Amino acid sequence: MAIDNLAINEIQDRIQGDYARFLNEGQKLVAYSGGEAISKHDVEILVSEPLEDDAFHLSNALSRGDVKNALRIYDDLKVFSAEPISLIRLLANQFRFLNEVRNLQSSGLTNSQIAGALQCSQMRVNISLDNLRKMSEESLNNALDGLYQCEKSILTGRADPDLAFSLFLTNFSL
Repeated sequence: MAIDNLAINEIQDRIQGDYARFLNEGQKLVAYSGGEAISKHDVEILVSEPLEDDAFHLSNALSRGDVKNALRIYDDLKVFSAEPISLIRLLANQFRFLNEVRNLQSSGLTNSQIAGALQCSQMRVNISLDNLRKMSEESLNNALDGLYQCEKSILTGRADPDLAFSLFLTNFSL
């Protein structure tokens, strides 16, 4: 059984050192390939990205005001049984990160200093700053409050998780 180097790298990125998941995903890839070489495309189709990456894509879509894409991403995540509560918490972390970037930038720090302070890549800071140009401080705070209200309504049993999160995404505004 052959597997190309790009496929290996993609698997490593997606399973993040989880040996049990590696075994499970490896069996799935072998069965899917039918004896043919496993390609990066095969991995992209069959092995889901880490949920944190999906929350990053979701927050980027919302920060750009692209609600339609955010709903599409959420629909894709539902196929992989992503729980709305998990997504709410991960999305809230993304928005808190944006808030931290905004505060550090307003303190006069450079992009590389912000990356060092937050222990992240400078690329993530650059993307965050680009998203923040389109998003007011008020809309960021409203997003965090909306996520809190959404989670509260789910955990108290007042709302269906899927419906509550879908409504949050649909009603999101910059």
